[in-house]
Amino acid sequence: MSIRNYFLGAFAALALLVSCDPKEDLGEPNLTLDKTSIEFDSPEAATQTFVLTSTRDWKVNSQLPEWLGVNPVSGGAEPKGTTIEVTVTANSGTDRNASVTFTIGTVQKELSVSQKGEAGSSDDLIVYHNDFDKEKAEKGDSWSKQTLDVNESWKNEKGTGIASVDYAFAAMTVRNGAGLANSSNEGNNSSVYAGSGVNNLFFAKENYFQVKNITLDASQKNYTLSFGAIRSVFQAAAGESVFDPEQFSVYISNDGSKWVELEYAFASGSAQDAKWDMASSTFTLPDNTSALYLYFTTTEASTYRIDDLDLSVASAAGTAIDFSKGTEIGGGDTPDPGPVGTPEGDGTEASPFNVAAAQAKIKTLGADVASEEFYIKGIISNVKEVSTQFGNATYHISDDGTTAGQLEVFRGYYINGEKFTSEDLIKVGDEVVILGKLINYKGNTPEVNQGNKLISINGKTGDDIKMFTVSTDAINVSADAESATFKVNGNVEWTASVTEGDFVTILYGDKGNGADDVVLQLTKNESTEAARTAKITVTTTADVPVKSYEVVLTQAKKPGEVSGGGVVDVLNLAFTGMSGTTYKDRSGKTATSPAVYAGNSAGDKQSIQLRSKSNAGIITTASGGKVRKIVVTWNEATSSTGNRQLDIYGKSEAYTATSDLYTSDKQGTLLGSIVCGTDTELEIVGDYEFVGMRSKDGAMYCTEIQVVWE
Repeated sequence: MSIRNYFLGAFAALALLVSCDPKEDLGEPNLTLDKTSIEFDSPEAATQTFVLTSTRDWKVNSQLPEWLGVNPVSGGAEPKGTTIEVTVTANSGTDRNASVTFTIGTVQKELSVSQKGEAGSSDDLIVYHNDFDKEKAEKGDSWSKQTLDVNESWKNEKGTGIASVDYAFAAMTVRNGAGLANSSNEGNNSSVYAGSGVNNLFFAKENYFQVKNITLDASQKNYTLSFGAIRSVFQAAAGESVFDPEQFSVYISNDGSKWVELEYAFASGSAQDAKWDMASSTFTLPDNTSALYLYFTTTEASTYRIDDLDLSVASAAGTAIDFSKGTEIGGGDTPDPGPVGTPEGDGTEASPFNVAAAQAKIKTLGADVASEEFYIKGIISNVKEVSTQFGNATYHISDDGTTAGQLEVFRGYYINGEKFTSEDLIKVGDEVVILGKLINYKGNTPEVNQGNKLISINGKTGDDIKMFTVSTDAINVSADAESATFKVNGNVEWTASVTEGDFVTILYGDKGNGADDVVLQLTKNESTEAARTAKITVTTTADVPVKSYEVVLTQAKKPGEVSGGGVVDVLNLAFTGMSGTTYKDRSGKTATSPAVYAGNSAGDKQSIQLRSKSNAGIITTASGGKVRKIVVTWNEATSSTGNRQLDIYGKSEAYTATSDLYTSDKQGTLLGSIVCGTDTELEIVGDYEFVGMRSKDGAMYCTEIQVVWE
């Protein structure tokens, strides 16, 4: 072979080698920015750049404010780097900041962007600001003991007007916000604003929170008052925790004596349902106003919280304030409730206290010191709430049936300690005798303490008052269940019959007189297609408010066969071992597969009860193979109108705690969601050896959850 031919052959081989070179191996997922921050030192519109390097497709994973632009917002692998433009618009307001998140999968980097404003720093405009985050509030034995006078972790004020600030309050506690949808609850981004830190202020009964003597610059007249706000009713369904400004009042005063109520609006444009939002009101004060007092109060106990309270100079005028037309609301002084009338009785069954005597007795008690049990007689002047969920009622009694000198009866039970089952069991004008302990709650709220009970209504005692209820209106059982039980409560004769569902018969309790069990016998559900229901009707002919109850029993479908030798784990109430509404941790649970489950849940309504806070959820700490499907049998108590949604996550490594589901870098890949009223199952795409599940938003009740493994 000639030298010429040799070299030609070598060049051809080299060209072939180059043309067949496989795709470059870029290694592990990696993302870098050559800058972590960009500062625009002028309020004028401008653009700056930085270099992004990535080994995978990348994108901007945050919502940008209107004044900030990024170009491009996504791209492919850029191992040699690509130039990204950051643009800001002209800023006629105060200095502003934003954070931009760039991601590739679970890897993310933050770029902070700041721009000067024509009005200077917003800190210069702050007169009073308190994020209540001096240090994290700790619960201790009970949140009820974390009153603002005992725990000062909330005192974190700043601003130009705080030199002479003081506070007054009643029935207020500082909470660390765990389980609420702001920044206090990592992983839940459903709120309108992020919130700050961890603490917030919680309004209990007969409450108020007052900020006294904020110093103002008398040359300024226009101010904006803003505060984070949320209403969260315990275990409420969707739509039942909407913030109500009619219940939550905000006042201002120039001297702490006469107060003007403010109207406020929310940043989102409407009141939110169990979500944090920022409320604000802009107003114009009279000339030469040199001090301001703030006053917050709510008429509904234990549902409202505030955070990030701020008073700042406003750039424009707002609602004109006339303090001469203000009303007197106490200014933080503790009211004296009475007594009204002449005290009578000695508190015994034979001679009950009248309301005036009960009030007089309470005045001798120290704050939060409960007395021994007394009998108290009065006329119901107001019914505040009858909770059929918890079986108690809160109402007021007085000696003449008017509101004068009335005494609150807090969360009391029905006759002889039975639970309230209907809102019409008591009414205004009823003469009642109550047995309970007296207390001066927090030193400013006289009441009959929680746990009291009615002895008589209009002269009728337990033997005279007919009572009739059932323990539940819904029973949920597994496909293999062969029995179920519910209870009839009361003191009347009744009968029970199966009115629908031929797979159920009454083994015991087809009739009774007084309280007794109804025991049902079931056949197993062999259907793999659908659950089935039966209805049991319990009736009485006695003179009671409700003469008939229907109990619906739902039996889950049988787990279907799985191809390829797969197995199905059936998770239900019996599997979790939970009962009632208290959330608890469970671990080391096994079913059919090798998977080991752990979780945090409750067991109300004969179901696995989950919520979207406080680390509730179910995880696997050992694998059952590769998860292929999740099937949910929804309990009818789960709100479909509220779009209750079970989010399913997958990982290739074991979960360590349910809190992993609330942390973005530990929760794994979101595989999909099962929405109540829309879906019952989710096919899993991809090979995942570990699975976790949690409620996306609100309480949900699952009769059964099937996990299919291969």
